[in-house]
Amino acid sequence: MIKILHFGRYLEIINKLPKGKDFVSSDELAKLAGVTASTVRQDFFHLLETKGRSKRGYEIERLRKNLMEIIGLDQVNQIVIIGAGKIGRAILGYREFAKINIHVAAFFDRKPELLNSRIDGIPVYAIGELGDFLSLHPDVKIAVIAVPEDQAVKAAHMAEECGIQALWNFAPVIYEPLGDMIVENEYVGQTLYKLIYNLKNKSTPGRDHMDILVCVGSSCHLKGAESIIKNFQTRIRKEKLGRQITIKGSFCQGKCSESGVTIRIGDSFFKTTPEEADGFFSAVILPRSGRTETMTCG
Repeated sequence: MIKILHFGRYLEIINKLPKGKDFVSSDELAKLAGVTASTVRQDFFHLLETKGRSKRGYEIERLRKNLMEIIGLDQVNQIVIIGAGKIGRAILGYREFAKINIHVAAFFDRKPELLNSRIDGIPVYAIGELGDFLSLHPDVKIAVIAVPEDQAVKAAHMAEECGIQALWNFAPVIYEPLGDMIVENEYVGQTLYKLIYNLKNKSTPGRDHMDILVCVGSSCHLKGAESIIKNFQTRIRKEKLGRQITIKGSFCQGKCSESGVTIRIGDSFFKTTPEEADGFFSAVILPRSGRTETMTCG
């Protein structure tokens, strides 16, 4: 199954790679995206024009073109921002939008001092004019909600009634659409919570003990989490490791929509499957385990 979240992450990464770099390997992308190289290759299997070259990797410009096409960024996407305050202006100032064909067509606000003005060249209209604006600009299908909490539901409801088809909500409320409008709620604090949690549970370099957390939430359970845990436990018993390793089950880590079972080691997240678990152990866990003996063939 194609995972659009992965594609968006890959696009963000390659857009920030150093200028003059022509190729990127699956290992490089995997490390930056927090997934396995196998996951990268599986994801790109769906992109028929994207083929990795031996010892060189993927051609970055072709990869960028393919990703933008599959996401829908190969054509201009017009959006409006409801709320011309700090959050709305910060969204306008996100420079990456220009690289991926996202254009802010207008602001809408209710403050009288802002109406009929311009912010960095973008016009500001009264919120009540949203419907008329959309009737004149049928190509605008996405709205961003960047208003205070007490105004958010009303603003989102108005946007839906005026014909907005997709909503990017930055307000600290969860808006449930009345119809088939698509809604993405941006939980601004969520990544901070994750950062604090990872900091709290971060493994100290050189410690004699390492915890490996395997997600056993309902989604990961169905993807084979129990089989992966058994595989890891078997490998730990067989290998001569320099650190004590404990395999623990964990609650959902917020990545259940992505392919594979979520594995967390320290502050790093990975994905694997029962079929790839043995290779994952060798490629990811062993280098971190302080193994005391190198196995050789022959």
